[in-house]
Amino acid sequence: VYFNVKDEAKHSSPLVIVKGLTKAFVENKIDVTSEIQRIKSSFEIVSSGKDITIVEGTGHAGVGSILGINNAIIAKELGIPVVLVGTGGLGSTYDELALNKQFYDNYKVPVLGIIVNKVKI
Repeated sequence: VYFNVKDEAKHSSPLVIVKGLTKAFVENKIDVTSEIQRIKSSFEIVSSGKDITIVEGTGHAGVGSILGINNAIIAKELGIPVVLVGTGGLGSTYDELALNKQFYDNYKVPVLGIIVNKVKI
């Protein structure tokens, strides 16, 4: 047990996008509402009794949009702000961060800040 974290692994990754999930969603075999509720329940379990809980999204803000469960929707549903993380560089880094910020703004999710990672000095 690291950092006194005793929660089951299934609550750390309540939704895993595996091969075939998108097809199942398009064929109406996936209930988005129940998936969001499962994510919210896992968040409540993991964050209970803790001062801070860090939630890691996958890729950019729009990942999962085809399923109706993108990173911005999850942040909004959980009522949490975000910190954007971009790779080092100038043009493309700025462009990607600007697009992601706009995406979160569209869902009215607060962006607390930006971390530029892997900066070459």
